Amino acid sequence: YNEVEIKEVVPRSSFYPQPKVDSVVVLLRRKQDVKKDDKFNLLVRELFRYKNKTVSNAVKLAFKKDIDDERKVRELKEEDLIKLTNELM
Repeated sequence: YNEVEIKEVVPRSSFYPQPKVDSVVVLLRRKQDVKKDDKFNLLVRELFRYKNKTVSNAVKLAFKKDIDDERKVRELKEEDLIKLTNELM
């Protein structure tokens, strides 16, 4: 949905108390060609409630359907989510 651009690295020494990591300032630009699809948005919203579960378990909890996919929800790419939307909705 967004194009991400790193604008600046902010060193950890800029903060107090000092964190263990550096930070970055990012610019998010909304992509103009993104089509808003209610089914896709519903699937993403429901699955990512269970982002640390397997896709199989998340689909079972969210949609009461059985599929065989042992990846974690957080590992899914946009193409995978589109494919799942077409299969489930």
